[in-house]
Amino acid sequence: MKRIYFFLGKGGVGKSTLSISLAHYLWKKGEKVYLASIDPAHNLYDILNLPSFKGEKEVKPYFWIEEVDIDAYLKRILFEIEEKMRHLYAYLQIINLEKIFDLIKDTPGMEETATLFALKDIIKKHQEKDYIIIDTPPTGLMLKIFSLPFISKLWLEKLSKWRERILERRKIIAHVKGKDFLGKQTTILPEEDKVLHELNFQKKVISFLIQLLTDKEKSYFILVINPDELSLKEGKRIMNTLNRFNIFVNLVILNKAGLTEKKEINFFKNLPKKEVSFLKNLKDILNLTWDDI
Repeated sequence: MKRIYFFLGKGGVGKSTLSISLAHYLWKKGEKVYLASIDPAHNLYDILNLPSFKGEKEVKPYFWIEEVDIDAYLKRILFEIEEKMRHLYAYLQIINLEKIFDLIKDTPGMEETATLFALKDIIKKHQEKDYIIIDTPPTGLMLKIFSLPFISKLWLEKLSKWRERILERRKIIAHVKGKDFLGKQTTILPEEDKVLHELNFQKKVISFLIQLLTDKEKSYFILVINPDELSLKEGKRIMNTLNRFNIFVNLVILNKAGLTEKKEINFFKNLPKKEVSFLKNLKDILNLTWDDI
């Protein structure tokens, strides 16, 4: 895989249309392209005038499209979690897992988690493609999805330390009271502990996502804005939030007014005064390093 493009921005600024345009451009150059939308309010098929279908589809040779079904993904993740819980805590059958998971599926953050793991899976699955292009949800949901790996990493590290302390305490108790005092199913050694093993597995998954998002050679972030104040403010919010996680916007597209890389400003001189004024604000608010406009 040569690169992953992420299209970011406020809802309605034109992310889907631009992601399709880039995908088509790369495909016309003979590249293998996979285009996916992880926005719950998909519209790739509508824009391309395609009938709705589930999963990925090769709409032209070497050109794949998919509107990722986040609801189906959430159900799958909950099922996998439930199975793992049953395996890890087989001795706690008294707990009614069905009722617990009925509550968990509506817990805040589950949609973001499902989307993040869907993103991880589709990127791993399509490594052989030349380009992967991701049309993301509007600002709020997108920022939650992209910040989730970094927050999860902190939680997993804490949980691992707490688990290690539990095992240390068990080891002390077993030494004093005898190895059968805690019960034969109770693990004492870290290398035999299924919970610690699962935490380590999840840390590897999260590390993969963090490495992917912060890989400046592989991942390319395109911020789409429109010439209006609300779009501009959301653009600033996106850049500031992502910068905290060492993720940087590579390209700003001012949709409906032109296309430019940060250092290419010549076209601004030909814009109407109203739009030039807007672009000056854009430079100041987004703290870009352009020359004088």
